[in-house]
Amino acid sequence: MSNKKRILNELKNLNFVISDQYRFSFAPQGIEFILDIENKRFAFCEYKKDKYTIYGSSNFYGLQVLETDTYIEDASNGLNRALVGGALAGGAGAVVGALTKKDKYKYRRIDIRIQTGNASDSYRQFHLISVENPHGAYSFQPLYIKAKAFTNSLQAAIKTHIPAKARTVKASNIVKHESMKSVTDKLRELSKLKDEGVITPSEFTAKKQELLSAF
Repeated sequence: MSNKKRILNELKNLNFVISDQYRFSFAPQGIEFILDIENKRFAFCEYKKDKYTIYGSSNFYGLQVLETDTYIEDASNGLNRALVGGALAGGAGAVVGALTKKDKYKYRRIDIRIQTGNASDSYRQFHLISVENPHGAYSFQPLYIKAKAFTNSLQAAIKTHIPAKARTVKASNIVKHESMKSVTDKLRELSKLKDEGVITPSEFTAKKQELLSAF
């Protein structure tokens, strides 16, 4: 049995509702995203590695597509220097550093990032393609066109059918932050009074310790 068949069988045993309409495959990398619309979840399948991961309401915080431009300088001494800049899909890659006449190669890289929200592993990033194109005419590269069509369709489907878990902030943390801000303002005021000679250094230190003892 192939890796793909085994994984699909396992998903069905997990009551994964699979519909051809919501299967997004990218053959060059042997990956597939399968959306289970009924149960608001999706499986990220890596058939070449014989593994898959299911994301849903408990561990899915969003999906991003990142595009990065990489410039490689062909130096006269034989050393290569890479200047890298990145932007989210839809934006132009930012170039770090000044380009010179010696710059010869340009690549565009596309990665998919799944935000998981786990404390020890906040996101999962997968490299989709790297396309060499010295002239920057990516729209004419067949592999780039295919990758963009794949990521655009995938993002639209997930945004429509798979709700991302909202990141929440505890009210207690907000209160603590505001309280700390208030203490900082008071310390700044006390420091000014000390500098102006209104209070002595010892009085400033005593008041500072009193304010900070609350934390």
